[in-house]
Amino acid sequence: SDPGHDAGEAMTKVWAGPFLRAYKKGIMAGAAGLSRELCPYDDRRDSYKNSVTFSRAFRNAWFAGWDAAAQDKVVS
Repeated sequence: SDPGHDAGEAMTKVWAGPFLRAYKKGIMAGAAGLSRELCPYDDRRDSYKNSVTFSRAFRNAWFAGWDAAAQDKVVS
């Protein structure tokens, strides 16, 4: 069974498009047993205003996917 399929469908109401893809990538990383430290999304800030960019949303989506896969491993 595809660990990203069912969870990804449940998350479509929360994230769409690129954020959903980041979530699914997190699920796949978590299911593969990869470390959270390997998140491919940096927390970047706009150097002009030091404001948060979309990068944090991508990180949060990836971490949510990773957490869902890790939790599923504990439950299974």
